[in-house]
Amino acid sequence: MSMLTLLLMFAIYGVMGWMTEVIFFTLKTGKFVNRGFLNGPICPLYGFGVVGVVIIMSPLEDNTILLFIGSMLFCTLIEFITGVILKKLFHDTWWDYSNEPFNIGGYVCLRFSIMWGLACVAVIRVLHPVVIDVIEIMPVWCEIVIVCVFYVYAAADLVVTVRGINRVNRRLGEMAEMMKRVSDTTGYYIYEAAKAVDEKSEGIKEDLDEKVDEIKAKGEVRTDAFVAFMSDPAVSKYRRLMRAFPDLRENFKERIIREAGESFRDQIEELFENKFKTPSKVSSVGGSSSKQHKQ
Repeated sequence: MSMLTLLLMFAIYGVMGWMTEVIFFTLKTGKFVNRGFLNGPICPLYGFGVVGVVIIMSPLEDNTILLFIGSMLFCTLIEFITGVILKKLFHDTWWDYSNEPFNIGGYVCLRFSIMWGLACVAVIRVLHPVVIDVIEIMPVWCEIVIVCVFYVYAAADLVVTVRGINRVNRRLGEMAEMMKRVSDTTGYYIYEAAKAVDEKSEGIKEDLDEKVDEIKAKGEVRTDAFVAFMSDPAVSKYRRLMRAFPDLRENFKERIIREAGESFRDQIEELFENKFKTPSKVSSVGGSSSKQHKQ
């Protein structure tokens, strides 16, 4: 099998995986959601999974049981590695199988590993021969054009997506630093006010009023910092990923609350409800019950 054929297979199965996710999700919720990590109609996880299964499991094609077990283990490994890498790179959990029995770190679980195995058997036995027939009737020049266009677009899409996520994380760090400075200053004012009360200083009411006004002003700064963060265009663009990955949405919300302070919980939850509305949570073809599949 030539490299050109493998590249075409990855592109075909990546796009077909995206279509499968979108169709399944639309039928379940009645709403269109652009599924996947990238902005474009590509789910690379499906491309890696199916191409890997084709290369590694082809010798087992005639043995259904071994094909199923091998495909299940391989796809589970790919899913686990992908989840760990996304967590390490972007500091968020993109999907979570923690509520599923026999899960490993929330990244993979037995039920959906079995689904991966069954799906791969069907693909190898039924779909893949058709895909190969289509590729074989294509002129070489057509294959080259498709590969070039697809991978240039995918690379550009990846750069844009990663830059957007990194910008959101930087803005969150800046907001957290500002919140910390304000909290430290507010704590100092409270200490000074308490000290004044303890020493029964003269003009205590005036001093307390002044400290209270300063604390209120700092509280407004905290609010302004949070509102500015939520209004950042990069955070607004993050909405697509929030819709595609409800677990990412919940994890990101809790991370903001930890950084901003528990006192902002109600405000943050209200803003998330309005800004990052998601369709009803359903299982995805390869995702968890409340957790949508990834990629």
